Amino acid sequence: MELDDLMWPTRALLDDDEERAAALGDALLRAPDVVLPRPPAPAPAPASAAAAPLLIVAASPAAAALLAHCLLLGGEAIRPTGSVTLPALATPRIPTGEAGAAGGARRKPGGGADVDDDDERAAAAAEAAAEAAAAAPAEAGAGGRGQDQDRSSLPVPEYCRGSECAIFAVGEGCLAIAATPAPPGSAAAAALATTTTSGGGGGRGGRGGGGGVPDARAGAWARGILDKLRPSGVLVVAEARGEQYRGEGAPSEALLAFTLRTTAAAAATAAAGGAAAVGAAAAAGGAPASSSPSSPLPPPLPAGTVLGGLAAAIVAECEFSGVPAVAVVAVEAVAALKAAHAPALGRAVAAAARALAGGGGGGGGGGAAAAAADVAARFEAAPALRAARRDMERALPAGGVYT
Repeated sequence: MELDDLMWPTRALLDDDEERAAALGDALLRAPDVVLPRPPAPAPAPASAAAAPLLIVAASPAAAALLAHCLLLGGEAIRPTGSVTLPALATPRIPTGEAGAAGGARRKPGGGADVDDDDERAAAAAEAAAEAAAAAPAEAGAGGRGQDQDRSSLPVPEYCRGSECAIFAVGEGCLAIAATPAPPGSAAAAALATTTTSGGGGGRGGRGGGGGVPDARAGAWARGILDKLRPSGVLVVAEARGEQYRGEGAPSEALLAFTLRTTAAAAATAAAGGAAAVGAAAAAGGAPASSSPSSPLPPPLPAGTVLGGLAAAIVAECEFSGVPAVAVVAVEAVAALKAAHAPALGRAVAAAARALAGGGGGGGGGGAAAAAADVAARFEAAPALRAARRDMERALPAGGVYT
């Protein structure tokens, strides 16, 4: 396969990829298979929500490392209690002959612009087929780099990848999922058991892209998780691409962390803040108004910044369902800085969890607030944050820090 076809694909190659994606339309919207230790009893939504007051989803490698060290590797033996499986999809393939004819039909014989006239299209297809038949022996002897074979050897599209994530029960009423694998070679990666599988049907394997849930199937994944687990509060830790950031500062200088909240989460946090102010005024006579100082909640995501992928899908589904959700979004940085920023990111996650706790976490009431407060304390634990940073530093790829 030629490098030019990967970097600058022709219209024929793009059309073939669109045809493959169209054949998988229904499969891309299929919800994942969620396996729990015991199926939820047929009960009203508030009762089932109390079984899982808080759901934490790590949607970036750094978030997965923090989740592992702050929630799973803190001394207590926490094992997976369920799984979320997104099956890999077989890539539909266009027969070689049809692909050759289609490719010739879309272009003029000289490789110029698309033709619209039926007669010219048929003549172009016939000429392209004749040229392909005449050049087939030479191309086969040269290693089989013909146009049709190039199409059949394209990498498996990202949307055909599958993933399998473990569900961990942490504390009382908290479920944690690492939807993206932790940095390869780290202790967190071994503890989380998050895997990515490539689709079948030919090709040379998945394209990578960090693994985890493909963006094209993130909506179905989010809907399936929320429908099955019915959480009353959701905390997402994700990463925004640097070129999509529209705020001040640079990720090479300091951690740039922001929050994106649903309407229900913002309203609950505002109500809790008003109640806290009343309590502080009443305690002004001498009793302390609050306990130990906590990390401040990161500012809102700057206007114009685009957040995509699984984090955006989860927040959108929570907004549609009225579920309080807070996404902690860190701007993408190089691997070495991600490790250095791990403690600050953990404290930002703790502040977001505390905001959910202050708002009651939604319909779960006091159970959700207690679970969110416990998560906040775990993400602020200094030993766990130091361990996460050391683990990410040991897993840095060779060849420099700017990888």
